[in-house]
Amino acid sequence: MRIVINDFIRADGIPAKEFVKIETPDYVEVLPFDRTTGEVVLICQFHWGVGAPLIKLPAGKVKSGQSPLQAARSELREEAGVEGEIFPLKTVYDIPMWYSATAHHFMAFVDANEYAAQRLDEDEEIAVIVAPIGEVYKAIMERDPLTSDTALNLAVLFAIQSGFIDPKFLTPQEVTPTQE
Repeated sequence: MRIVINDFIRADGIPAKEFVKIETPDYVEVLPFDRTTGEVVLICQFHWGVGAPLIKLPAGKVKSGQSPLQAARSELREEAGVEGEIFPLKTVYDIPMWYSATAHHFMAFVDANEYAAQRLDEDEEIAVIVAPIGEVYKAIMERDPLTSDTALNLAVLFAIQSGFIDPKFLTPQEVTPTQE
């Protein structure tokens, strides 16, 4: 992460404002959904920025030399212990007023009952939560704040399930052995 401070100078040469830009790596977030059971795989992880554990979707930065798809597969395995067929949802700028990061959102169709051991980084403590989508939506409306990325991805799933978005727009993304 790097913080860059720039002064904005108007066309007439008068300083107008100071802008702060925080350069951060791009990241991914994956919505693991089991179409058979209607369950979503979530994680609960402590976040220092808010000083509290948050229920969210598996996510992480895109490491050097990695594609967003590779990062999505990796984070899904590492944090939630599941694998699945991955579909891109949308790539967005996350708080472009300050941050340079691009957020790559994916959906993964998984078997929520087949998961392996997590492969966490040494500074991570993550609990895996598997819950029916109806309970997840109810909890969102009744509980503490969610991360904006998690809310966005769950809204997309709701739109697909409600028929507002045609699920045919999802195209599986394959990783060739040379990409892994």
